[in-house]
Amino acid sequence: MLRGHSDAVNCIACKESKLFSGSVDRSIRVWDVESLECLIELGPSVNINFSVQHICLHENVLVSCGFTNRVVVIETHHYTLVKTLEQQEKFNRVR
Repeated sequence: MLRGHSDAVNCIACKESKLFSGSVDRSIRVWDVESLECLIELGPSVNINFSVQHICLHENVLVSCGFTNRVVVIETHHYTLVKTLEQQEKFNRVR
């Protein structure tokens, strides 16, 4: 059993032997799928200060966003922030 988030998990993504979970608790956790151990918790240090709604993985990059005007891009080798994309107005819906 995976234990660690303090609130509901909204999204998950897998890559190789890692599972990524995004939560209402404003964090992304990276888990080892074999041991079920939490390897790292990503939060304010990589500019995640929103309820995580989406996680997208591509090559060595993780992209995440919530219902705010912010998208964070994190490299997955050392889990450091690459870039924060922001828009002046919050997104209300996608058309």
